[in-house]
Amino acid sequence: MNAIISIGRGRQTDPNYLDSLDWSAFQLQLDEAAQYVGHIVSRTSGESQSDGWGREASYTVVLEDLVSGDVAVLRSYLARLAFAYQQDAIALTVGQTDLVGQA
Repeated sequence: MNAIISIGRGRQTDPNYLDSLDWSAFQLQLDEAAQYVGHIVSRTSGESQSDGWGREASYTVVLEDLVSGDVAVLRSYLARLAFAYQQDAIALTVGQTDLVGQA
């Protein structure tokens, strides 16, 4: 089983915007949580955009080798992180990756 976890920094005009120090700490703690339950295969920093939130800095981690019990542990840790950094939510997608070869 695989997981994709995405976090956003917020916009500078938002009351919960993370300064550089908190943003770095948030990413490090997310990595620690991810490494506890699976194997990180990708880390990506970039920008996300949505109709409801606009544009913001984002950070995404992709994990592999999760077992079903680890998902509950990961959800619990992510909920605590969201609370600690005053985030509305942390995006978590869980599933199985299909590798598609050439046709």
